[in-house]
Amino acid sequence: MLIGIKWPTEGLRARLRQRIDQMFTPVLYEEVTKLVQTYGWGSGAMKSDIYEYAWKYLQGELTLEQAKERCFYEDYHLAKRQLTWFKRNPHIVWLELEKVYPYVIKNFNK
Repeated sequence: MLIGIKWPTEGLRARLRQRIDQMFTPVLYEEVTKLVQTYGWGSGAMKSDIYEYAWKYLQGELTLEQAKERCFYEDYHLAKRQLTWFKRNPHIVWLELEKVYPYVIKNFNK
């Protein structure tokens, strides 16, 4: 049996925004700069949305807020596609987070 955790849309959006805010830091900028210097911008590894938008921010093509917003929308659309894909699986039981533990205890502690 598989358990999927249901997130309200606004909760998912809030978590994604928080994740992006935590990722856009000087550590990310150093990492992107070193990767570009080592492998060049054309490397397949540089195609991640976080790297793309961090690099565009560092190059002055986007403001920090624009970079974060574009990254957010790409991540949000990816999350929606992933949910659509997982919802096709009839073996997944979808539960709100607070109901997962009682469900597991009830169904797997026999």
